[in-house]
Amino acid sequence: MFQTFNFTYEKACPSHKEFMEYLQTPDDDAYAIVKDSVNEILEQLKHEHGIVGGYNIVPCESVDISNGEVLCSVGTFHPGKRISDYMIGATQLAIFLCTAGPFFTEKRKYYNDRGALLEAFVVDAMGSAFVEKAMALIQIDLAKKCHEKGYHISNRYSPGYCEWPTTDQKCLFSYIGEQPTGILLNETCLMSPIKSVSGIIGIGKDLKKRPYGCATCNSKSCIYRRIKDRIKQTT
Repeated sequence: MFQTFNFTYEKACPSHKEFMEYLQTPDDDAYAIVKDSVNEILEQLKHEHGIVGGYNIVPCESVDISNGEVLCSVGTFHPGKRISDYMIGATQLAIFLCTAGPFFTEKRKYYNDRGALLEAFVVDAMGSAFVEKAMALIQIDLAKKCHEKGYHISNRYSPGYCEWPTTDQKCLFSYIGEQPTGILLNETCLMSPIKSVSGIIGIGKDLKKRPYGCATCNSKSCIYRRIKDRIKQTT
């Protein structure tokens, strides 16, 4: 059964520092360029519906690092050797979905169609910040519930991270079953609304949570690497 979470935009609103990271503004002077656009979007969000997300927990039957596969009760994921290694000790998987809703998709198109590229960039970055913050809140709740039962959880991993092909989104959506987020997957495995995330979190008594492997990963296009690099630049 899908455990559902609904957040108002106020509840899932990122901090000033988090906005700066996603907007690639290293200091307050740079942030001042986009501040009015940010405040305008935040004002509009007061009248929008909230964010929805959650997860479905399924048994994890085995982890095959050599083939980069994680076998659960409903099927097999193919996240690659690195992520499979992070799942060692998992006896369950939380398959998650979360979306910031259609507002950011529609608003970005509105600005792009009018050639307002700065505003389009701002709303796109804010959408990413909102959905990641919401998913972080869901993960915190999951960690608390698991801790009460003596379980540990891994970091969250999504198709597109490290060696995990985005085509595995098809497996993820088919395995998760009924869910109320309204997220759809198109033929090229892109989610709609665009500001949506999906993936897995390992759960187990013997599972050890390890940091993301950006230091040893060779991917240059990974979104997680770009976010981490932006954070590094602001510290």
